[in-house]
Amino acid sequence: MSIQFNPVKNYINRAVNDPNFHLKTVIVSSAMIELSQNAMDAHKALKNKKISKDERDYIASYKITNGLLSFASEATIGCVLANDKVQNKLADFCFKRLRSSPETFNKCAQGLKILFSLLVASVFIRRLIVPFISTPLASTVKDKVIEKKPKKEKVNCFA
Repeated sequence: MSIQFNPVKNYINRAVNDPNFHLKTVIVSSAMIELSQNAMDAHKALKNKKISKDERDYIASYKITNGLLSFASEATIGCVLANDKVQNKLADFCFKRLRSSPETFNKCAQGLKILFSLLVASVFIRRLIVPFISTPLASTVKDKVIEKKPKKEKVNCFA
């Protein structure tokens, strides 16, 4: 008796046959990896006793906001840029002269789709835009979300 994983088989077949679906899968997977790396870094920062508590809280809040913003923006922008309508307009703009040769135009348009979507989503958004937003947002998250616990006063019961 063999067990067949039809959802996995269907997913793999769709990814092989549909380049848009494959590209979106790669973009979302890359964003998930970045999110999990930031979560692990935040966990390590909170456990690190060599730095002060205030610095640990800031580093953890920065990693969390950076990871969430990176995931949301990279997945959204990457999937929008991988859309056929957007890519057709971009290919028409970049390769006007190649319209007379449809085979060459289609190859160039497909390459542009992959390169542009991955480059903009992974490099431009994740490395340039997100840090500018998450740096000031991390201090706000640290102040609002990570509660400042009041110090407990020691009471001498025997006095």
